Amino acid sequence: MIRKILLFTILTCIALPAHAQTDRYCISSAKLTEMHNEQSTQNPDIQRAYNALFEILVANNESGTKDNAGCITQQDLAQICKDALNDDDEMCELFIYAVMTPAKQSAFKILQYSGILNKTNFDDINPDAFKQAVNKTLARRRDKQIPSKLQDMGPAFLENAKLKQIDPFIAAAISMYESTYGTSSKARNLNNIAGLQGAGGYIKFPTVPDSIASQAATISKLSYTKNLTSLANSGHYCAKSVAPKWAADVRSIAMVLYRNYNSIVQGKK
Repeated sequence: MIRKILLFTILTCIALPAHAQTDRYCISSAKLTEMHNEQSTQNPDIQRAYNALFEILVANNESGTKDNAGCITQQDLAQICKDALNDDDEMCELFIYAVMTPAKQSAFKILQYSGILNKTNFDDINPDAFKQAVNKTLARRRDKQIPSKLQDMGPAFLENAKLKQIDPFIAAAISMYESTYGTSSKARNLNNIAGLQGAGGYIKFPTVPDSIASQAATISKLSYTKNLTSLANSGHYCAKSVAPKWAADVRSIAMVLYRNYNSIVQGKK
């Protein structure tokens, strides 16, 4: 119920464009172009939501100017969430965040992730809250009958992230993506939760924490940009042809993890 109320509040807030007397949220031409370019890197559900958005803008017959490519109402956004995303609160939040202008994104605290990728000191992260956030994010896995090898591994991610000066949210997100939330055969049989390979193929680790430590050491040697594309292009995780999708998927998981962490911390206050 709390998430339903939150989502309603989000829909209400983002629907306030420059002309406050209407309930239309206007999208600039630059933002529309950005969304078109990013669409192919998103999962099928988000792609359907984008297509629905584009269809509504065309149906509204907006003239399309440099500063205003078109507008959409909060009712339209709610309908997209219902029709294209099956009223999935999490997916709706991610989609709504994606269509926001930077100014409105900065006010969307529950999903705000910008800036943390540039952090180098994570001493302010609450270890217990991070552990809970990792476990909560793992609960998204489809096959809940298979125990996750990443369960309760939040402290290991945080400890190694601090040691190697890397982002623990990104490290955990990469592992969740690479190991199918800790349930892949490599995770179960090799304790390899990050898809790391050696000369003889995928590496077998004595324990999952050993794998997490190796991943942190690997990431620390690489430079990665805000969208993770350079990390993907390093060849450690995927071919260049699929690097943008890999980066987008990892970042989506990181955003969910960070949102879960934020919610837990705020609930403790």
